[in-house]
Amino acid sequence: MANTLTNLTPDLYEAMDVVSRELVGLIPAVTLDANVSRAAKDQTVRIPIAPASTAADVTPGQQAPNTGDQTFTNTTITISKSRAVPVRWNGEEQRGMNTGAGYRRMLVNQFAQAMRTLTNEVEGDLASLYSTFSRAYGSAGSAPFSSAGDFSDASQTLKILKDNGAPISDNQLVIATAAGANLLGKQSRIDIQGDSSMLRQGVLLSTAGFDIRESAAMDSHTKGTGASVQTDDAGYSVGDTVITLDASSPSGTGTIVAGDVITFAGDSNKYVVVSGDSDTSNGGTITIA
Repeated sequence: MANTLTNLTPDLYEAMDVVSRELVGLIPAVTLDANVSRAAKDQTVRIPIAPASTAADVTPGQQAPNTGDQTFTNTTITISKSRAVPVRWNGEEQRGMNTGAGYRRMLVNQFAQAMRTLTNEVEGDLASLYSTFSRAYGSAGSAPFSSAGDFSDASQTLKILKDNGAPISDNQLVIATAAGANLLGKQSRIDIQGDSSMLRQGVLLSTAGFDIRESAAMDSHTKGTGASVQTDDAGYSVGDTVITLDASSPSGTGTIVAGDVITFAGDSNKYVVVSGDSDTSNGGTITIA
């Protein structure tokens, strides 16, 4: 004989819920200015930009020349979000859980999920800035690093940064998982890497001057439907960013959206659109980064 204790025996629960985290590559790749972190929500922070300098011949004399005045410009950033993930329990709920799964175990997992949610939001916000990049390289719809032994996707991207005057050190390249799969599957041979870390352990090694990181937030861009779009031939100069579309005999159709990559006749560069046009047949304007 045995006692019948079915209704009194607590259920058994798994001791740990392993909270999976999405790949985060943009957050550790960006630079944090601690001064900005003291700004209030929606407060504008102005970042001064020193102009390019102009050299002059040195003329011997008893005093320095009265030259060198410059006009500084600035760019702005704003802390536009203040986010939280609520975690709430009352005393009766806590007491009830302590007779079963355990309040503390569940609370730990809730905090892990909360941090996951906030981290993903930050990563997604950083990824959405791609439309502010100056120029692009590669073919639309084709994941980088698809040819074994060819790292041009990284080296040509670095060339753009060099041409723009970016520092030659501490460069970061954040890629989507499709590009990461190409690196691991097609570029990890020891005769290519000279090391077995990528082949055996899946470690993304530095490539073409970049520290390589993966991000789950690097989604594909949904391009606009624009076709046969022409400019107004206004004689644009290097540095112009606002482009007027032809309205005299409109031949363009569809839309150009922020994040689209466009080219101009006679120019091999690929430019990223910051602000697009919802109807290219009306002779509107677009802005490139």
